[in-house]
Amino acid sequence: FWMPNVVVNKKRRFNWPAREIFIKEFGKENIDARVFFYPLSSLPMFKKASNPVAYDICTRAINLPSYHGMTLRDQRRVADVVKKVMVR
Repeated sequence: FWMPNVVVNKKRRFNWPAREIFIKEFGKENIDARVFFYPLSSLPMFKKASNPVAYDICTRAINLPSYHGMTLRDQRRVADVVKKVMVR
């Protein structure tokens, strides 16, 4: 429960990776958002491995803002952005 995230269904089509849309929309609302984890095999110190699931998920996911003092109002602001992106 320490890092909430959204993973967009594969069937949902966006014009570019879903994470980029989320980051752009959160930025418009002055809300910090972080990309989902990149596959370790994408780092130069690791040999490329065949892990299509990891490469697929990282383009469809975003870590949502969270912190110990997050208010219900803050949570609603985040949820509103998620809803805005998903109704496209």
